[in-house]
Amino acid sequence: MPRLRLVATLSACLCQLAAVDAVGDPQLMTDHPYWQGELSCSTFERLVKTQAAQYERATGRKADNDEDKAIAAWYWRNTHFFHCTPQPEPDVLGVGKAETTRDFWAGLFAYGHALCGDNHHQFSGELEYLLGHGRTRTVSVAGHTSCEVFLTGGAYGAGAWVLLDSDITTVAFDQAQQKLLSIAELIAADRKALLTNRAAKDNRGWLPELCPGDGVGTYTKISAYMLLSGFAGVTPSVRLRPGESLRRYPRPGLGKGDPSADLIFCGTTIDGMAGPNRHATYVTEPEKAFNATARPKMETAPDRRGRFGNAVFTYAPDFAGGGYKAGLAAEDEQSVVLEHYSPYIIAAKPASKSTADPGATRGLVLNGKAACKVSLSVDGMKTFSDPVDFTDGLDLTDRVKGRYSYWLKLHAPAKDLAGKDLRVTTVCMANGYVMPQLKPDGTQVTFNTAPQAVTLLGPQKEMLEKHLTAGELGKGNFTIKLRTPRGEKIRRIDFAGRMASGSPPKTEVVYKAEYSKDGTAWLPLKDGWQVKPPVEFTYPDSWSQSFFFGGKEVEGLDGEVLVRLSNSGNRGMLMGQFALTYAVPNTGATRVTYGWTENGQEKTAEHLYPAGAAMDATWKIATGAAAKMGWVEMKAE
Repeated sequence: MPRLRLVATLSACLCQLAAVDAVGDPQLMTDHPYWQGELSCSTFERLVKTQAAQYERATGRKADNDEDKAIAAWYWRNTHFFHCTPQPEPDVLGVGKAETTRDFWAGLFAYGHALCGDNHHQFSGELEYLLGHGRTRTVSVAGHTSCEVFLTGGAYGAGAWVLLDSDITTVAFDQAQQKLLSIAELIAADRKALLTNRAAKDNRGWLPELCPGDGVGTYTKISAYMLLSGFAGVTPSVRLRPGESLRRYPRPGLGKGDPSADLIFCGTTIDGMAGPNRHATYVTEPEKAFNATARPKMETAPDRRGRFGNAVFTYAPDFAGGGYKAGLAAEDEQSVVLEHYSPYIIAAKPASKSTADPGATRGLVLNGKAACKVSLSVDGMKTFSDPVDFTDGLDLTDRVKGRYSYWLKLHAPAKDLAGKDLRVTTVCMANGYVMPQLKPDGTQVTFNTAPQAVTLLGPQKEMLEKHLTAGELGKGNFTIKLRTPRGEKIRRIDFAGRMASGSPPKTEVVYKAEYSKDGTAWLPLKDGWQVKPPVEFTYPDSWSQSFFFGGKEVEGLDGEVLVRLSNSGNRGMLMGQFALTYAVPNTGATRVTYGWTENGQEKTAEHLYPAGAAMDATWKIATGAAAKMGWVEMKAE
């Protein structure tokens, strides 16, 4: 793409909320025993309930105490998330190299995979909610990064740290199966007896180690502890504008199978296979994770491996009837700017082995007959790329790959774009194991909407710096201005900051997040946050950084807000990620369509949900005994 250049602020005022609006936060859930979809796991309340239900079905135990809650979360993650190299996201820290995400929700919905360290950094965001503040730590061991949690009650009394490794699927009980062991206890024990040579029935139904020897070779020493090494950002949500559809495929190939020419992802070639994959995992056979008699096989066939899915947004804005206004970020007499955001990461077909290499395609493609120039912004309209001519099939992937947002500027008034059949296709990578999948012998579908949507700023440092109003990234405090796309009312603010917390962390430092309408009166988002374990422990070493994060429902904010992060020790705030959940008039109907195959025959079923549909569980799809999920689409009407 051409170099970036600064552009003048659009002469038009901030777009007002359109009278014709979209479908707010549409979500689906099925009664599949494992892969139930986003409505089952898109908030922590939903996720914990779903985890507890899956755990009780398998084990007969209720997740009503620290130990069972932790194992239920670990078990669910083993069946929905796999080990694989993730693609780093561009320019996060502004130091000339990419950075893998540490956001729990982004990792779960956009990726569905990570290496051991990234996995446990992300998982700490959920465990912080589940168990309480500071009760999880990421642990560097020999050739591996593991996880421990602090459990209380029962056999743990006032509290004890125990192993909870969701990367090599390892938990280990003592010989009496009364309490979980810590990494330190395993270091001093006969690990072959407690891990590799142990049957599931002798470990509360859990077969230790994903592959034989995983824990025996790694739980030999502790090199470092990392507190609050990840975060939980804004919960996943999409907003479908008039003329927009979202079609999701739980497996690679955009419905054409794997392997095919349609492998579009965010990642690299691993084990000679294009895109993320894992040869040994429980995600493909979740029913075998409890009371297993053998570890997962080393699969070679692509369809037997843990793989990625896709989320494809197709947007045809109505410039003749005015429906395009629901997708506006700005407009003047010479141009229209459309915004895109989703919880799924924009993907690409790589030109070589990695989507990070130049020449990637098919992540963002424009079609139609418009006679204008176009340009892109990836920093909230602070800068745009140099304009290029619109052509049918114009591919802009290299500019937006690895991001969640972009702003597309069409250098023509809306009246000149009417009748030009403009279509914007954005292909993202997504975790297929959190999609609402069909099951054989009939499937019940539940659908829900909410009058809200999300806009995101960050985590790229350059983007954040262009929205600062005071302070500086890397210093002890900064203030950032956020706004909703069309001046909508703000319902919630979510934030995350990465702090230079010290090695070991300076436990006396207190971190604070505040918000304000005008910079004069400030209200708390979160205060009293300290990087402090529940009990003191000796550090062999520690990561010198930690995350400070949270969110809060707010009232009385129209369109814009200032958010300030600060701390009492003048510790540097290295980066951030900010999101606004804003109100939308949920006036659109939604057509949901499923596509699947049975005995070689392609089948579809569809259902139209009215505007504002909430927890509608009336639709049942007559899937047969051999039903195999292909795709699911939601379309605003």
